[in-house]
Amino acid sequence: MKNTLSFNLSLHRSDFTLEMTSTLNSGINVFFGPSGSGKTTFLRILSGLEPEATGFIEFENKIFLNSSQNIFLNPQERSIGYVAQHDSLFPNMNVLQNVLFGAQRIPKSQRMYRAMALLNKVGVAEKAHLLPAKLSGGQKQRVALARAFVSNPSLLALDEPFSALDSPTRIRLGELVRDFQKEHQVPVVLVTHDLFDVFSLAHHLCICSNGTIVQQGTPEQILANPMHNDVRDLVTYPRFVELQKTMVTMPVR
Repeated sequence: MKNTLSFNLSLHRSDFTLEMTSTLNSGINVFFGPSGSGKTTFLRILSGLEPEATGFIEFENKIFLNSSQNIFLNPQERSIGYVAQHDSLFPNMNVLQNVLFGAQRIPKSQRMYRAMALLNKVGVAEKAHLLPAKLSGGQKQRVALARAFVSNPSLLALDEPFSALDSPTRIRLGELVRDFQKEHQVPVVLVTHDLFDVFSLAHHLCICSNGTIVQQGTPEQILANPMHNDVRDLVTYPRFVELQKTMVTMPVR
């Protein structure tokens, strides 16, 4: 099926084991859970940054990973727009050069226009000629998002993309991610520990714990039928209950 991402993955380390299986469709797929639950590790495997992982990843009938057949595509071959959790900009390149670095899959004649248009959308066009060291944490995250968008990737992998942002900017960039997904009909895999992102963005929610997906479905389905102790604990958490009551005022996903 078009825009379907399927995976069955294992990664074993001395202090951590990841075992995750799912099929995700076009839409915003939010991975939610506590620190250490495997969310970031999964994104790194998906993006080709954990070559010791085993199993398979298939996207649109293209195999990213099949360890039984010794197939492993490097990150550049996967056409994924990846935003890391921590600062991932090249320190020796200015803001515009960082975004242009991500534009190498589009025609050269379009790169400058598209890069500047995206910097304007994320609100840092006036910083185009500054080095990352001159930016705040939130500004760096906005540049990283622009770089992920610039080449029209087939899939977006976003690790805590709004963590360093104030609330108004967080909402605006969340809308930008939602608009990008709607326009391009690509899967978005978004890692977060913020419940606002769950309720405002998720079409599909994967609850992670101890390296596994313990329950998945729409936020409403999980709320109505929590099937795992960790999920039951979550849906009675005061912040969860508070946001549940305000769901009717959230933007349409």
